[in-house]
Amino acid sequence: MTTNGQNSKALTIEKIDSLTDRDLLFEVFVNVAERYTGQTQKKKEIISKLTQEQQAFYALTVLEMEVNNGGFNQYYYNQEDEFADLAVDGFKAIGAKKFAELVTRANKIYREEKKKIANKQDGSLQGFSDSYKDNPLNDLDKEFYNLYKLESLTTLTADYVRKNKSKFIN
Repeated sequence: MTTNGQNSKALTIEKIDSLTDRDLLFEVFVNVAERYTGQTQKKKEIISKLTQEQQAFYALTVLEMEVNNGGFNQYYYNQEDEFADLAVDGFKAIGAKKFAELVTRANKIYREEKKKIANKQDGSLQGFSDSYKDNPLNDLDKEFYNLYKLESLTTLTADYVRKNKSKFIN
C-alpha cells in the first residue's frame, strides 16, 4: 500500500493491456489475494465482495494451482469445497468446458466420498500422505493435466480478463 491508501499493485486498463498473458494472470491474482491477506477467516466474506468476474477468476485459479501442486486431494484438503462450485462457474465463464465438466465430477466425488477421504486426514503430514491411498480423486488428476492439451487455461483466462477489464481494475 502507498501512503495515500492506494494499492501499489493497482490494475489499470493500460497495465492490463501491456502485460503478457502469464504476467497478467499473476498480477490479477496478487491484486485479488491482497484483499484478504492475513484475514483467511474472513475470506468468504471478502470474496463475496468481489465482482462476479473476479470471483470466477480467483476460484478457478486457486483450484488450478492446488491441483497442479498436489492433485484434487490437496485442493479439497486445503480449500474443502467452499469455492468448488464457483470454480466450475469460472471454468465455464472463460470457455474451458472440459475443465468445468471434470471439476463438476470431482466435486461430486468429493462430496460423496468426503468421509472416506477425510478419515485419514488427522492434521499430520503422515495423515495427509495417507489420504492419497485409494483416493477416488486420484484418477482425475491425470485427466486434469491432460486437458491442457485441449484447452489452454492461460490463454482462455487471460482473454477473459481482457474482455472484462473494467471488472478487474481498481
